[in-house]
Amino acid sequence: MEERAATYHRHQERRQTELPGRPSLQTEFAEFVNEVWVEPSTADKYYQSAMRQSPYDIRLLTSYAQFSWKQLHDKDQAEDLYQKAIQESPDNSDALASYALFLWESESESEGEVEAVKNAAVVASSV
Repeated sequence: MEERAATYHRHQERRQTELPGRPSLQTEFAEFVNEVWVEPSTADKYYQSAMRQSPYDIRLLTSYAQFSWKQLHDKDQAEDLYQKAIQESPDNSDALASYALFLWESESESEGEVEAVKNAAVVASSV
C-alpha cells in the first residue's frame, strides 16, 4: 500500500510542477488515501506535506482539522487547525460551519462559544 501511495505521490508531484497554483492537489490525495485506502497514517503524512507547502490554505486547514479529530482522535490539533483557518479567513462560511460542528459534536466548549461560531457562519454565508 505504501509503495502504491509513493508512486502516485511522485506522479502528483510532477503534475504539481506542471500545474502551479493547485495547492489543493496534496489535500485531495490525502483525503483519497484516507477515504478509499483507509490508511490514516499515510494520509497524515500527506496532510503534513501539504501543510508545509500551503500552510494558509483554508480548505486544507479545515480538511486536516476534521481528519485530525475524526481519524486521529487528536482534538487539540483539530482545535488549533480550526482556529488557524478562522484566523486566516474569518468570513469563510465553510470553515466556520465545520468548526461549529466540531464544537457541537465534541461537546467540550460552552454553548455560548458554539452559538457564536454558528452565528458567524450564518452571517458569513449571507455576505
